[in-house]
Amino acid sequence: MTQGQDVLNELNSLDLGTVQTALPILPAGVYEVLVAKLQFDENKAKTGKLLNIELTMINPTKDETGTREVNPGFPLFDRISAVRTYKEDGTTVKYDPMPRFAQFREAVLGDKAGAFMPVEQYIGKKVAVRIKVEDDSEFGRKNVVARYVKTT
Repeated sequence: MTQGQDVLNELNSLDLGTVQTALPILPAGVYEVLVAKLQFDENKAKTGKLLNIELTMINPTKDETGTREVNPGFPLFDRISAVRTYKEDGTTVKYDPMPRFAQFREAVLGDKAGAFMPVEQYIGKKVAVRIKVEDDSEFGRKNVVARYVKTT
């Protein structure tokens, strides 16, 4: 029998209520990943851009329960806001994206000196990321890239 036929046969009797549909949650820790995709997109408020980052796992691992395999190629996502924000006084910086861009550049390329652009220079490069687990009121438990780790 082919794999497709096996699945079709299972659909006749399998209670889909038992099928895990949520993405696996990785335990907090440091992981090696590849930079798969970088793209600047408009932010939700339409006040500037976000760098959307797609990373993919290099090594197999287990989810936080230790029961589900997480295979190489599993995606992780991050974003860096490219909008500097100020406190109500209008002069005190509340959020400056430059340290996050510098941290990303240094972790991926080994040196933070130089311009961040072009984004194509990061694609396919290996980088280490520190992952944490957060509770999100909208999406539930999820993995978040806490920081990019320089390994050299």
